[in-house]
Amino acid sequence: MITFKRLTAMASLLAMTGQVQAENPRAGTVESELAIQIGILDSASMRLDRKKDELEVYRKYQEIAAEIEVSTGIFNSIKKEIADLEAQKIVAGDENSLVLLMFEDYRDQYRKSERLAAEGEILDLSETKGDSYQECKVLGISALHLRVSRPTGTEGISFKDLPALIQDRFQFSHEEAAEYAAKMAKSDAARSLAYNQWRNGQNTPVPSVTSTNKIERLAQMELLAKTSREESLRLRKESDEWLEKAARYWKSIGAARSQSTQKSRESLASRAEGKANQFLELSRVVRSEADRMDGEIFELKAEIRAEK
Repeated sequence: MITFKRLTAMASLLAMTGQVQAENPRAGTVESELAIQIGILDSASMRLDRKKDELEVYRKYQEIAAEIEVSTGIFNSIKKEIADLEAQKIVAGDENSLVLLMFEDYRDQYRKSERLAAEGEILDLSETKGDSYQECKVLGISALHLRVSRPTGTEGISFKDLPALIQDRFQFSHEEAAEYAAKMAKSDAARSLAYNQWRNGQNTPVPSVTSTNKIERLAQMELLAKTSREESLRLRKESDEWLEKAARYWKSIGAARSQSTQKSRESLASRAEGKANQFLELSRVVRSEADRMDGEIFELKAEIRAEK
């Protein structure tokens, strides 16, 4: 950078140059070259100052780059930890599901053997059915009924009407009843009934349509339709999760060390697929209910508009 002091010196030099040039032409040439070299030197000094400024900026960029590199390393480390935890979560979830499926497998075997062994046995159902049901001969047991013989004839008694100890002994459940009903269903109404039976065992409150006022009824139906659509999506998601688990179970069969373990894994994989299909069927039933309600909502809105 050219300072005031340097400018003053250059002015004096040029004045002297003019004087010397007048007295000695050769001396003037030297002084002129000296002035040129000083100008070049000042220009180089200015470029050097700019480079120093650029270097300072570059050093700051280097510091920022170093900070970014450290942050990236931390981010990748955390990302790996999250991925590991997600993998552990999947493994833990699969293990829990395996325990559930193994329990269900054991429970199904127990149900079959206990229910078959009970045929011909005399049971006391008076706790829930009255004194006339003290001696009931078991003819057969299904997922829905206990079929008995009494002095008045044969009768099918819903598992929900049996004493708690009897229900527990034969492992009746709403889930089994719904799955059985769904298999036997041959109409949308029957599948809807199967879903409602399954829902009764979930202890989840579901809004109902009770109002006779059209405006209130419309609001209730819209809420119920919305709830049904959300429930359908939840059931579909659960179906997809069971399908993914089934795929992982099938894949794990190849790593089984014994033939018995392979067969066990095949059974569990098939059961997982069965649960996926069960939830998929429930999802379709609920979605069908939501679609039906959408039709009623459309008609109800038309009625309300006509009355206005």
